[in-house]
Amino acid sequence: MTQGDVRKPNTVLRNYRRGLHLTQAEFADRVRDKAAELGINLACDEKRIGRWERGEVTWPSPVYRRVLIALTGKQPHELGFVPPPDLSADTGPAGSPASEFSLYREYLDDIDAPAHPQIGSLDLDLSLGPTGSLVLVVDPRRHTLLDRREMMFGSAAVLLVPGSAGIEKVFGGTHTDWRPARVTAAHVTALRDAEGFFRTLDSSLGGGYARPLLTQFLRDRVAPLLRSDLGDDVRAPVLAGAAALVHRAGWMAYDMGQHEVAYRNYQKAYQLARAAGDEVRSAVILNSQAHGAITQRNGERVVELTSQALQHAQLAAVYARQARGYALLGQRKECLEALRRAEELLPDSDLIDESGLAAEKAYCLNDLGETAEALRQATRSIEMSRPGATRSAALKKITVAGIHAERGDLEHACELGSQAVTMLQGVSSQRAVGQVRAFAKRLDRSDAACVRTFREQARELFSA
Repeated sequence: MTQGDVRKPNTVLRNYRRGLHLTQAEFADRVRDKAAELGINLACDEKRIGRWERGEVTWPSPVYRRVLIALTGKQPHELGFVPPPDLSADTGPAGSPASEFSLYREYLDDIDAPAHPQIGSLDLDLSLGPTGSLVLVVDPRRHTLLDRREMMFGSAAVLLVPGSAGIEKVFGGTHTDWRPARVTAAHVTALRDAEGFFRTLDSSLGGGYARPLLTQFLRDRVAPLLRSDLGDDVRAPVLAGAAALVHRAGWMAYDMGQHEVAYRNYQKAYQLARAAGDEVRSAVILNSQAHGAITQRNGERVVELTSQALQHAQLAAVYARQARGYALLGQRKECLEALRRAEELLPDSDLIDESGLAAEKAYCLNDLGETAEALRQATRSIEMSRPGATRSAALKKITVAGIHAERGDLEHACELGSQAVTMLQGVSSQRAVGQVRAFAKRLDRSDAACVRTFREQARELFSA
Protein backbone atom coordinates (compact mmCIF):
# COMPACT_ATOMS: atom_id res chain seq x y z
CA MET A 1 0.00 0.00 0.00
CA THR A 2 1.43 3.39 -0.99
CA GLN A 3 1.32 6.58 1.09
CA GLY A 4 -1.37 7.98 -1.17
CA ASP A 5 -3.69 5.03 -0.62
CA VAL A 6 -6.51 5.34 1.89
CA ARG A 7 -6.85 2.35 4.13
CA LYS A 8 -10.31 0.88 4.37
CA PRO A 9 -10.80 -1.31 7.42
CA ASN A 10 -11.97 -4.85 6.73
CA THR A 11 -15.14 -4.72 8.79
CA VAL A 12 -16.44 -7.92 7.23
CA LEU A 13 -13.57 -9.96 8.65
CA ARG A 14 -13.76 -8.12 11.98
CA ASN A 15 -17.50 -8.79 12.30
CA TYR A 16 -17.00 -12.42 11.33
CA ARG A 17 -14.41 -12.87 14.09
CA ARG A 18 -16.50 -11.06 16.67
CA GLY A 19 -19.49 -13.18 15.68
CA LEU A 20 -17.47 -16.19 16.81
CA HIS A 21 -16.71 -14.40 20.11
CA LEU A 22 -12.98 -14.67 19.48
CA THR A 23 -10.18 -12.22 20.22
CA GLN A 24 -7.64 -11.54 17.49
CA ALA A 25 -5.20 -13.82 19.31
CA GLU A 26 -7.77 -16.61 19.52
CA PHE A 27 -8.62 -16.25 15.83
CA ALA A 28 -4.91 -16.43 15.01
CA ASP A 29 -4.72 -19.64 17.06
CA ARG A 30 -7.46 -21.13 14.93
CA VAL A 31 -5.67 -20.14 11.74
CA ARG A 32 -2.48 -21.83 12.97
CA ASP A 33 -4.38 -24.94 14.08
CA LYS A 34 -6.13 -25.27 10.73
CA ALA A 35 -2.82 -24.79 8.91
CA ALA A 36 -1.23 -27.52 11.03
CA GLU A 37 -4.16 -29.79 10.22
CA LEU A 38 -3.35 -29.23 6.54
CA GLY A 39 0.33 -29.93 7.11
CA ILE A 40 1.31 -26.25 6.80
CA ASN A 41 3.48 -24.34 9.26
CA LEU A 42 2.22 -20.75 9.63
CA ALA A 43 3.42 -18.16 12.13
CA CYS A 44 0.08 -16.37 12.34
CA ASP A 45 -0.41 -14.11 15.36
CA GLU A 46 -2.77 -11.38 16.54
CA LYS A 47 -0.66 -8.71 14.85
CA ARG A 48 -1.34 -10.29 11.46
CA ILE A 49 -5.08 -10.47 12.18
CA GLY A 50 -4.96 -6.82 13.19
CA ARG A 51 -3.25 -5.84 9.93
CA TRP A 52 -5.96 -7.68 7.99
CA GLU A 53 -8.76 -5.98 9.89
CA ARG A 54 -7.20 -2.51 9.60
CA GLY A 55 -6.97 -2.94 5.83
CA GLU A 56 -3.17 -2.90 5.74
CA VAL A 57 -3.30 -6.22 3.90
CA THR A 58 -6.12 -6.36 1.38
CA TRP A 59 -5.25 -9.72 -0.23
CA PRO A 60 -3.43 -12.39 1.84
CA SER A 61 -0.82 -14.65 0.29
CA PRO A 62 -2.03 -17.88 -1.43
CA VAL A 63 -1.19 -20.08 1.54
CA TYR A 64 -3.16 -17.88 3.95
CA ARG A 65 -6.10 -17.73 1.51
CA ARG A 66 -6.10 -21.49 1.34
CA VAL A 67 -6.12 -21.87 5.13
CA LEU A 68 -8.84 -19.23 5.56
CA ILE A 69 -11.07 -21.04 3.05
CA ALA A 70 -10.58 -24.31 4.91
CA LEU A 71 -11.20 -22.66 8.28
CA THR A 72 -14.26 -20.57 7.44
CA GLY A 73 -15.80 -22.25 4.40
CA LYS A 74 -15.83 -18.81 2.77
CA GLN A 75 -13.93 -17.38 -0.18
CA PRO A 76 -11.49 -14.49 0.53
CA HIS A 77 -13.80 -11.91 -1.06
CA GLU A 78 -16.60 -13.14 1.24
CA LEU A 79 -14.35 -12.26 4.19
CA GLY A 80 -13.90 -8.72 2.97
CA PHE A 81 -10.56 -9.13 1.20
CA VAL A 82 -10.14 -7.42 -2.18
CA PRO A 83 -7.93 -8.96 -4.89
CA PRO A 84 -5.46 -6.75 -6.78
CA PRO A 85 -6.79 -5.26 -10.03
CA ASP A 86 -4.77 -7.59 -12.26
CA LEU A 87 -6.86 -10.55 -11.06
CA SER A 88 -10.12 -8.97 -12.18
CA ALA A 89 -9.23 -6.70 -15.09
CA ASP A 90 -11.48 -8.43 -17.59
CA THR A 91 -13.57 -10.76 -15.47
CA GLY A 92 -15.72 -8.65 -13.18
CA PRO A 93 -15.45 -6.15 -10.34
CA ALA A 94 -12.87 -6.75 -7.64
CA GLY A 95 -14.28 -8.80 -4.83
CA SER A 96 -16.89 -10.56 -6.94
CA PRO A 97 -16.80 -14.35 -7.35
CA ALA A 98 -15.67 -13.90 -10.96
CA SER A 99 -12.63 -11.91 -9.82
CA GLU A 100 -10.60 -15.13 -9.42
CA PHE A 101 -11.58 -16.36 -12.87
CA SER A 102 -8.02 -16.09 -14.16
CA LEU A 103 -6.87 -18.25 -11.25
CA TYR A 104 -9.22 -21.02 -12.34
CA ARG A 105 -7.76 -20.90 -15.82
CA GLU A 106 -4.26 -21.03 -14.40
CA TYR A 107 -5.16 -23.99 -12.23
CA LEU A 108 -6.65 -25.97 -15.11
CA ASP A 109 -3.62 -25.21 -17.26
CA ASP A 110 -1.35 -26.63 -14.57
CA ILE A 111 -3.39 -29.68 -13.67
CA ASP A 112 -1.55 -32.90 -14.27
CA ALA A 113 -1.38 -36.47 -13.04
CA PRO A 114 0.81 -39.39 -14.05
CA ALA A 115 -0.89 -42.11 -16.02
CA HIS A 116 -1.79 -45.24 -14.11
CA PRO A 117 1.15 -47.65 -14.41
CA GLN A 118 -1.10 -50.40 -15.78
CA ILE A 119 -2.70 -48.14 -18.36
CA GLY A 120 0.23 -46.14 -19.64
CA SER A 121 -0.27 -43.15 -21.91
CA LEU A 122 -3.71 -43.44 -23.46
CA ASP A 123 -4.72 -42.33 -26.92
CA LEU A 124 -7.81 -40.43 -25.88
CA ASP A 125 -10.01 -37.87 -27.51
CA LEU A 126 -13.27 -36.48 -26.22
CA SER A 127 -15.16 -34.33 -28.68
CA LEU A 128 -18.63 -33.01 -29.39
CA GLY A 129 -21.15 -34.87 -31.48
CA PRO A 130 -23.65 -33.03 -33.69
CA THR A 131 -26.11 -32.54 -30.81
CA GLY A 132 -23.52 -31.87 -28.14
CA SER A 133 -23.22 -35.51 -27.11
CA LEU A 134 -19.84 -36.74 -26.00
CA VAL A 135 -17.68 -38.86 -28.26
CA LEU A 136 -14.94 -41.01 -26.77
CA VAL A 137 -12.16 -42.07 -29.11
CA VAL A 138 -9.68 -44.59 -27.74
CA ASP A 139 -7.13 -47.08 -28.98
CA PRO A 140 -8.64 -50.35 -27.68
CA ARG A 141 -5.29 -52.12 -27.97
CA ARG A 142 -4.11 -50.04 -25.01
CA HIS A 143 -7.16 -50.83 -22.87
CA THR A 144 -6.54 -54.54 -22.39
CA LEU A 145 -6.78 -54.24 -18.61
CA LEU A 146 -10.27 -52.77 -18.80
CA ASP A 147 -11.70 -55.89 -20.46
CA ARG A 148 -15.06 -55.59 -22.24
CA ARG A 149 -17.29 -52.96 -20.68
CA GLU A 150 -20.20 -50.89 -21.84
CA MET A 151 -21.21 -47.77 -19.98
CA MET A 152 -24.10 -45.40 -20.57
CA PHE A 153 -23.96 -41.80 -19.43
CA GLY A 154 -26.43 -39.16 -20.52
CA SER A 155 -26.80 -39.24 -24.27
CA ALA A 156 -23.43 -40.91 -24.90
CA ALA A 157 -22.16 -44.46 -24.79
CA VAL A 158 -18.70 -45.94 -24.43
CA LEU A 159 -17.61 -49.40 -25.50
CA LEU A 160 -14.07 -50.51 -24.72
CA VAL A 161 -13.11 -53.65 -26.65
CA PRO A 162 -9.64 -55.11 -26.08
CA GLY A 163 -7.75 -56.57 -28.99
CA SER A 164 -9.61 -54.75 -31.75
CA ALA A 165 -7.54 -53.35 -34.56
CA GLY A 166 -7.23 -49.64 -35.07
CA ILE A 167 -9.15 -46.87 -33.35
CA GLU A 168 -12.63 -47.77 -32.12
CA LYS A 169 -15.00 -44.82 -32.29
CA VAL A 170 -18.34 -45.35 -30.62
CA PHE A 171 -21.27 -42.97 -30.93
CA GLY A 172 -20.82 -41.19 -34.24
CA GLY A 173 -20.49 -37.47 -34.60
CA THR A 174 -18.40 -34.68 -36.02
CA HIS A 175 -15.36 -33.36 -34.22
CA THR A 176 -16.07 -29.98 -32.67
CA ASP A 177 -13.39 -27.49 -31.66
CA TRP A 178 -12.80 -27.24 -27.90
CA ARG A 179 -11.08 -23.91 -28.51
CA PRO A 180 -14.03 -22.05 -30.04
CA ALA A 181 -14.22 -18.32 -30.55
CA ARG A 182 -17.42 -18.44 -28.53
CA VAL A 183 -18.72 -21.15 -26.22
CA THR A 184 -22.22 -22.47 -26.99
CA ALA A 185 -24.89 -24.51 -25.24
CA ALA A 186 -23.48 -27.60 -26.97
CA HIS A 187 -20.28 -27.24 -24.96
CA VAL A 188 -22.31 -27.02 -21.76
CA THR A 189 -24.05 -30.29 -22.67
CA ALA A 190 -20.69 -31.91 -23.39
CA LEU A 191 -19.33 -30.88 -19.99
CA ARG A 192 -22.35 -32.42 -18.27
CA ASP A 193 -22.01 -35.61 -20.30
CA ALA A 194 -18.31 -35.73 -19.48
CA GLU A 195 -18.99 -35.51 -15.74
CA GLY A 196 -21.48 -38.37 -16.09
CA PHE A 197 -18.94 -40.44 -18.00
CA PHE A 198 -16.14 -39.89 -15.50
CA ARG A 199 -18.51 -40.55 -12.60
CA THR A 200 -19.41 -43.91 -14.17
CA LEU A 201 -15.79 -44.72 -14.95
CA ASP A 202 -14.74 -43.85 -11.39
CA SER A 203 -17.51 -45.94 -9.83
CA SER A 204 -16.76 -48.93 -12.06
CA LEU A 205 -12.96 -48.92 -12.18
CA GLY A 206 -11.78 -46.67 -9.33
CA GLY A 207 -9.90 -43.38 -9.17
CA GLY A 208 -6.57 -44.91 -10.17
CA TYR A 209 -7.80 -45.71 -13.66
CA ALA A 210 -10.19 -42.80 -14.10
CA ARG A 211 -8.16 -39.85 -12.83
CA PRO A 212 -5.42 -39.85 -15.51
CA LEU A 213 -8.15 -39.63 -18.16
CA LEU A 214 -9.98 -36.87 -16.32
CA THR A 215 -6.91 -34.74 -15.69
CA GLN A 216 -6.02 -35.03 -19.37
CA PHE A 217 -9.53 -33.92 -20.25
CA LEU A 218 -9.35 -30.97 -17.85
CA ARG A 219 -5.98 -29.88 -19.20
CA ASP A 220 -6.64 -30.39 -22.90
CA ARG A 221 -10.34 -29.55 -23.17
CA VAL A 222 -11.75 -27.65 -20.20
CA ALA A 223 -8.86 -25.21 -19.72
CA PRO A 224 -8.95 -24.00 -23.35
CA LEU A 225 -12.72 -23.71 -23.11
CA LEU A 226 -12.41 -21.33 -20.15
CA ARG A 227 -10.13 -19.13 -22.23
CA SER A 228 -12.80 -18.77 -24.89
CA ASP A 229 -15.51 -16.12 -24.97
CA LEU A 230 -18.06 -16.98 -22.29
CA GLY A 231 -21.24 -15.07 -22.93
CA ASP A 232 -23.69 -14.28 -20.16
CA ASP A 233 -25.90 -17.16 -21.31
CA VAL A 234 -23.24 -19.83 -20.79
CA ARG A 235 -20.82 -18.40 -18.21
CA ALA A 236 -22.54 -19.87 -15.14
CA PRO A 237 -23.22 -23.36 -16.56
CA VAL A 238 -19.68 -23.61 -17.97
CA LEU A 239 -18.19 -22.69 -14.59
CA ALA A 240 -20.57 -25.14 -12.92
CA GLY A 241 -19.54 -27.86 -15.37
CA ALA A 242 -15.87 -27.19 -14.71
CA ALA A 243 -16.54 -27.23 -10.96
CA ALA A 244 -18.19 -30.65 -11.22
CA LEU A 245 -15.24 -32.08 -13.14
CA VAL A 246 -12.59 -30.64 -10.82
CA HIS A 247 -14.62 -31.92 -7.87
CA ARG A 248 -14.66 -35.36 -9.48
CA ALA A 249 -10.87 -35.17 -9.90
CA GLY A 250 -10.60 -34.42 -6.18
CA TRP A 251 -12.79 -37.37 -5.28
CA MET A 252 -10.68 -39.66 -7.46
CA ALA A 253 -7.51 -38.43 -5.74
CA TYR A 254 -9.13 -39.09 -2.37
CA ASP A 255 -10.04 -42.58 -3.56
CA MET A 256 -6.36 -43.18 -4.28
CA GLY A 257 -5.27 -41.96 -0.85
CA GLN A 258 -3.86 -38.68 -2.20
CA HIS A 259 -5.58 -36.55 0.41
CA GLU A 260 -3.56 -33.37 -0.08
CA VAL A 261 -4.19 -33.46 -3.83
CA ALA A 262 -7.87 -34.09 -3.14
CA TYR A 263 -8.03 -31.09 -0.82
CA ARG A 264 -6.52 -28.77 -3.43
CA ASN A 265 -9.00 -29.99 -6.03
CA TYR A 266 -11.92 -29.53 -3.64
CA GLN A 267 -10.90 -25.95 -2.90
CA LYS A 268 -10.60 -25.05 -6.58
CA ALA A 269 -13.88 -26.79 -7.36
CA TYR A 270 -15.53 -24.84 -4.55
CA GLN A 271 -14.25 -21.56 -5.97
CA LEU A 272 -15.63 -22.45 -9.40
CA ALA A 273 -18.98 -23.46 -7.93
CA ARG A 274 -19.22 -20.20 -5.99
CA ALA A 275 -18.37 -18.21 -9.11
CA ALA A 276 -21.11 -20.10 -10.95
CA GLY A 277 -23.61 -19.42 -8.16
CA ASP A 278 -24.12 -23.18 -7.89
CA GLU A 279 -25.27 -23.68 -4.30
CA VAL A 280 -25.93 -27.40 -4.68
CA ARG A 281 -22.46 -28.11 -6.06
CA SER A 282 -20.93 -25.97 -3.28
CA ALA A 283 -22.73 -28.11 -0.71
CA VAL A 284 -21.71 -31.36 -2.39
CA ILE A 285 -18.03 -30.36 -2.44
CA LEU A 286 -18.05 -29.56 1.29
CA ASN A 287 -19.83 -32.87 1.84
CA SER A 288 -16.99 -34.67 0.05
CA GLN A 289 -14.50 -33.00 2.38
CA ALA A 290 -16.57 -34.27 5.30
CA HIS A 291 -16.06 -37.81 4.02
CA GLY A 292 -12.33 -37.34 4.52
CA ALA A 293 -12.97 -36.25 8.10
CA ILE A 294 -14.95 -39.46 8.64
CA THR A 295 -11.92 -41.45 7.52
CA GLN A 296 -9.95 -39.63 10.22
CA ARG A 297 -12.74 -40.37 12.75
CA ASN A 298 -13.03 -36.63 13.36
CA GLY A 299 -16.70 -36.22 14.22
CA GLU A 300 -16.44 -32.52 15.09
CA ARG A 301 -14.97 -31.72 11.70
CA VAL A 302 -17.67 -33.76 9.95
CA VAL A 303 -20.40 -31.80 11.71
CA GLU A 304 -18.63 -28.50 11.01
CA LEU A 305 -18.26 -29.14 7.27
CA THR A 306 -21.77 -30.50 6.81
CA SER A 307 -23.22 -27.55 8.71
CA GLN A 308 -21.45 -25.24 6.26
CA ALA A 309 -22.77 -27.34 3.37
CA LEU A 310 -26.35 -27.05 4.64
CA GLN A 311 -26.03 -23.28 4.50
CA HIS A 312 -25.72 -23.69 0.73
CA ALA A 313 -28.43 -26.30 0.18
CA GLN A 314 -30.62 -28.68 2.17
CA LEU A 315 -29.63 -32.07 0.79
CA ALA A 316 -30.38 -35.61 1.95
CA ALA A 317 -26.78 -36.67 1.29
CA VAL A 318 -25.44 -33.90 3.55
CA TYR A 319 -27.78 -34.75 6.42
CA ALA A 320 -26.81 -38.42 6.08
CA ARG A 321 -23.15 -37.53 6.36
CA GLN A 322 -23.78 -35.17 9.24
CA ALA A 323 -25.41 -38.10 11.03
CA ARG A 324 -22.10 -39.96 10.64
CA GLY A 325 -20.35 -37.13 12.43
CA TYR A 326 -22.82 -37.18 15.31
CA ALA A 327 -22.47 -40.97 15.56
CA LEU A 328 -18.69 -40.65 15.84
CA LEU A 329 -19.25 -38.18 18.69
CA GLY A 330 -21.67 -40.59 20.38
CA GLN A 331 -24.55 -38.09 20.06
CA ARG A 332 -27.38 -40.52 19.32
CA LYS A 333 -30.27 -38.03 19.44
CA GLU A 334 -28.63 -35.63 16.98
CA CYS A 335 -27.60 -38.53 14.76
CA LEU A 336 -31.13 -39.90 14.49
CA GLU A 337 -32.55 -36.44 13.83
CA ALA A 338 -30.10 -35.91 10.96
CA LEU A 339 -31.07 -39.32 9.53
CA ARG A 340 -34.75 -38.35 9.83
CA ARG A 341 -34.11 -35.17 7.83
CA ALA A 342 -32.21 -37.18 5.23
CA GLU A 343 -35.15 -39.56 4.92
CA GLU A 344 -37.55 -36.64 4.43
CA LEU A 345 -35.46 -35.19 1.63
CA LEU A 346 -34.64 -38.52 -0.05
CA PRO A 347 -37.52 -38.48 -2.61
CA ASP A 348 -36.12 -35.27 -4.14
CA SER A 349 -32.48 -36.38 -4.09
CA ASP A 350 -30.40 -37.49 -7.04
CA LEU A 351 -27.19 -37.58 -4.96
CA ILE A 352 -28.09 -40.46 -2.66
CA ASP A 353 -30.60 -43.27 -3.12
CA GLU A 354 -32.32 -45.60 -0.67
CA SER A 355 -29.42 -48.03 -0.80
CA GLY A 356 -26.94 -45.27 0.00
CA LEU A 357 -29.00 -43.99 2.90
CA ALA A 358 -29.33 -47.51 4.31
CA ALA A 359 -25.53 -47.78 4.17
CA GLU A 360 -25.13 -44.49 6.05
CA LYS A 361 -27.60 -45.69 8.67
CA ALA A 362 -25.58 -48.88 9.05
CA TYR A 363 -22.34 -46.93 9.60
CA CYS A 364 -24.06 -44.69 12.18
CA LEU A 365 -25.69 -47.52 14.11
CA ASN A 366 -22.47 -49.51 14.15
CA ASP A 367 -20.57 -46.53 15.57
CA LEU A 368 -23.32 -46.16 18.19
CA GLY A 369 -22.90 -49.82 19.17
CA GLU A 370 -26.29 -50.96 17.83
CA THR A 371 -24.85 -53.78 15.73
CA ALA A 372 -28.02 -55.81 15.18
CA GLU A 373 -29.86 -52.94 13.50
CA ALA A 374 -26.66 -51.88 11.75
CA LEU A 375 -26.41 -55.35 10.22
CA ARG A 376 -30.04 -55.20 9.04
CA GLN A 377 -29.53 -51.80 7.39
CA ALA A 378 -26.23 -52.85 5.78
CA THR A 379 -27.84 -55.98 4.35
CA ARG A 380 -30.71 -53.88 2.96
CA SER A 381 -28.18 -51.57 1.38
CA ILE A 382 -26.48 -54.44 -0.45
CA GLU A 383 -29.81 -55.85 -1.65
CA MET A 384 -30.78 -52.46 -3.11
CA SER A 385 -27.41 -51.63 -4.70
CA ARG A 386 -27.64 -50.47 -8.29
CA PRO A 387 -25.78 -52.41 -11.00
CA GLY A 388 -22.41 -51.06 -12.11
CA ALA A 389 -21.44 -49.37 -8.84
CA THR A 390 -18.66 -51.90 -8.27
CA ARG A 391 -16.57 -50.04 -5.72
CA SER A 392 -19.57 -48.93 -3.69
CA ALA A 393 -21.02 -52.44 -3.59
CA ALA A 394 -17.68 -53.89 -2.49
CA LEU A 395 -17.36 -51.32 0.30
CA LYS A 396 -20.86 -52.19 1.52
CA LYS A 397 -19.96 -55.88 1.64
CA ILE A 398 -16.84 -55.12 3.66
CA THR A 399 -18.96 -53.10 6.08
CA VAL A 400 -21.35 -56.02 6.60
CA ALA A 401 -18.39 -58.41 6.87
CA GLY A 402 -16.93 -56.25 9.63
CA ILE A 403 -20.20 -56.29 11.58
CA HIS A 404 -20.40 -60.09 11.28
CA ALA A 405 -16.81 -60.32 12.53
CA GLU A 406 -17.63 -58.15 15.55
CA ARG A 407 -20.52 -60.49 16.34
CA GLY A 408 -18.25 -63.52 16.12
CA ASP A 409 -19.72 -64.92 12.89
CA LEU A 410 -16.46 -65.52 11.04
CA GLU A 411 -17.95 -67.76 8.33
CA HIS A 412 -20.32 -65.06 7.09
CA ALA A 413 -17.67 -62.38 7.59
CA CYS A 414 -15.09 -64.15 5.45
CA GLU A 415 -17.65 -65.09 2.80
CA LEU A 416 -18.61 -61.45 2.31
CA GLY A 417 -14.99 -60.36 2.55
CA SER A 418 -14.06 -62.77 -0.23
CA GLN A 419 -16.93 -61.49 -2.38
CA ALA A 420 -15.64 -57.93 -1.91
CA VAL A 421 -12.10 -58.96 -2.89
CA THR A 422 -13.43 -60.60 -6.06
CA MET A 423 -15.40 -57.48 -6.94
CA LEU A 424 -12.33 -55.29 -6.50
CA GLN A 425 -10.23 -57.24 -9.00
CA GLY A 426 -9.64 -54.73 -11.81
CA VAL A 427 -10.72 -51.76 -9.65
CA SER A 428 -8.00 -49.28 -8.72
CA SER A 429 -9.08 -47.81 -5.37
CA GLN A 430 -6.70 -47.41 -2.45
CA ARG A 431 -9.67 -46.45 -0.29
CA ALA A 432 -11.39 -49.78 -0.97
CA VAL A 433 -8.16 -51.74 -0.51
CA GLY A 434 -7.63 -49.91 2.77
CA GLN A 435 -11.06 -51.03 3.97
CA VAL A 436 -10.24 -54.63 3.08
CA ARG A 437 -6.91 -54.34 4.95
CA ALA A 438 -8.71 -52.98 8.02
CA PHE A 439 -11.15 -55.90 7.88
CA ALA A 440 -8.30 -58.40 7.53
CA LYS A 441 -6.58 -56.87 10.57
CA ARG A 442 -9.67 -57.63 12.65
CA LEU A 443 -9.12 -61.29 11.88
CA ASP A 444 -5.44 -61.33 12.93
CA ARG A 445 -6.03 -63.41 16.07
CA SER A 446 -8.02 -66.09 14.30
CA ASP A 447 -6.61 -69.13 12.57
CA ALA A 448 -9.96 -70.51 11.40
CA ALA A 449 -9.99 -72.22 7.99
CA CYS A 450 -12.29 -69.55 6.51
CA VAL A 451 -9.91 -66.82 7.70
CA ARG A 452 -6.91 -68.55 6.13
CA THR A 453 -8.81 -68.87 2.84
CA PHE A 454 -9.74 -65.17 2.92
CA ARG A 455 -6.17 -64.10 3.65
CA GLU A 456 -4.90 -66.11 0.72
CA GLN A 457 -7.46 -64.54 -1.61
CA ALA A 458 -6.76 -61.03 -0.35
CA ARG A 459 -2.99 -61.36 -0.70
CA GLU A 460 -3.12 -60.73 -4.44
CA LEU A 461 -5.28 -57.62 -3.94
CA PHE A 462 -2.83 -56.21 -1.38
CA SER A 463 0.18 -56.81 -3.64
CA ALA A 464 -1.39 -55.21 -6.73
